[in-house]
Amino acid sequence: MSQKNSREVKYVLSIKVPRSLLEEVEGYIEYLSLAMVTEINGSSSVNTYSKDNKICNLKLYLDSLDSCESAKLAIRTGLIEAGHPMLEIETDTVPNIDWVEKYQRESPALKIADFYLYQSHISPPLNEQKSILINASNAFGSGDHPTTKACLLTIQKLSSGGFKPKRVLDIGTGSGILAVASAITWMAHVTAVDNDAVSVRVAKRTVIENKCSNKVRVIFSDGLSASDITRAQQYDLILANIFSRSLKLISKTISKKTKQGGYVVLSGLLESQAEEIIHVYQNVGLNIDHSLDIDGWKTLVLKKIKKSIN
Repeated sequence: MSQKNSREVKYVLSIKVPRSLLEEVEGYIEYLSLAMVTEINGSSSVNTYSKDNKICNLKLYLDSLDSCESAKLAIRTGLIEAGHPMLEIETDTVPNIDWVEKYQRESPALKIADFYLYQSHISPPLNEQKSILINASNAFGSGDHPTTKACLLTIQKLSSGGFKPKRVLDIGTGSGILAVASAITWMAHVTAVDNDAVSVRVAKRTVIENKCSNKVRVIFSDGLSASDITRAQQYDLILANIFSRSLKLISKTISKKTKQGGYVVLSGLLESQAEEIIHVYQNVGLNIDHSLDIDGWKTLVLKKIKKSIN
């Protein structure tokens, strides 16, 4: 779990959401919550629902009953406007504790491919060459979410296959975990961007703590509009672990900024969203190379095929 600011967490809304509607419902209330947690596995959160056959337990952590009512109203309004049935929503109080400190204390280290992810209360083994310090904070990307894990596995697979990018772009960097992973894997210049000022601050701290300041630059950008990106050369590798609607909006720009022969890794996708995204990106010159499925989430690895010279 991650908090967005220092407001006190007092209440939690538990919402049973069909996996096919998860991203849509998150979009209704993302701006209201101090934190969001999605549980996909486990008997308490998996049931049957239409053809999707999965129910996710979406938890929102809020600071007041007014915020709870605003979140419920936003969800119900969104569902009505979209023609979806109402969802089960429960409200509970939560203990008055430091959730970030609790998360840090209880979170174990993670080993994903060659990456060893740990928090400051853990000392990494001396033989781990790809250790990444990721402290609990108010930005997405601790490594335990399937989409982040898939991106790390993809970075490792590309590296093992001999791919050596010189320029990497990490879109929606969150905690900065993928930017740092790229920096310690390759001798590459990495640009990490996010449209959330808090995430930018967190990512900059992550870069400093992992001694990657000479290889990673973190900037604020609404989409890919920052001059550092528009004026930049093309990238050998672009990583984007963000919502599918955002991936569709920036598909042309991503293609334009990808070198011929370069790769694009798209994550943050539910399995039901993958075909549409593949079609969108094929239309802008990026073809599917392979994909990775973890716990109902799909990560697409696309390649910009070099044009043949006739």
